[in-house]
Amino acid sequence: MDAPKIFISYAHADLKAAETIASALARANLKAFFDLNSLSPGQNWIAAIQEALSKAGYLVALISTASLKSVWVQQEWTAMLSRQLKGTGGGVVVPLRLEDVEPPLLLSTLQRIDLFPDFDAGVASLVGFLLSETQPAGLVQQKVKSTGRISDLRPEAFFGVQAGSRFSTATWKIWHDNITDHERVTDAVLSKLDKRTIRLTALRCVVKADLDAFCFDANIDPGAIGGGTLNETILSLLQQLLRDDRLDEFLSWLAEEKPPCVRAAIRAYMPESPR
Repeated sequence: MDAPKIFISYAHADLKAAETIASALARANLKAFFDLNSLSPGQNWIAAIQEALSKAGYLVALISTASLKSVWVQQEWTAMLSRQLKGTGGGVVVPLRLEDVEPPLLLSTLQRIDLFPDFDAGVASLVGFLLSETQPAGLVQQKVKSTGRISDLRPEAFFGVQAGSRFSTATWKIWHDNITDHERVTDAVLSKLDKRTIRLTALRCVVKADLDAFCFDANIDPGAIGGGTLNETILSLLQQLLRDDRLDEFLSWLAEEKPPCVRAAIRAYMPESPR
């Protein structure tokens, strides 16, 4: 059996989240080392983990209050970064924040994925990213068109062969649009949202990175938005958009960028609304 190419690093307290992530990767036919499933009874687990780390192309690091206190978790992602520094074919470390905690200093500059406030959307982003790193968009597109599924793809065939290549934008879009329940929230539904639902939806779905991205896309100076906390800043932005008659613009942007979270919010706050 080929060695796993994706290493899932997590604290025991985050086992449930790790299991969900491992299952999502397996459904997309992405090979992962997850100790609960990858170790056999009686196997030398330290040796097995060291071997998996040495051969992994990607390390998915679950960042939480618990993992920040775990010596084992820190050793795992440090080992991967050490491979990079030594030029020994170190893999990519992908931080996954399970909660709003500050990543370790050495991981703070890496592009991360947040699994809050919408866990499913975050996992879909992770799967899409890993697919985009390991498979050319044309192959995914062909499979989607022929069967509507990706379960027969063999991502491991592209590890090494496609080393150094990036297919992120095109492949992720195919995955996002065709596989992960990405149908748009229609303008008709958005037009029915009252101000309270808009406020609650924004507070539920928008994180700091989203706020920065919208300001960039909408040509808004982030420094002109008040608020000391993220929630206060979001409320200040909503008030400014309402005054400028641009609230619809924000809603359409948010529905396109984070459709699973917006649909979940609409179901929660306006259950009678059509979707």
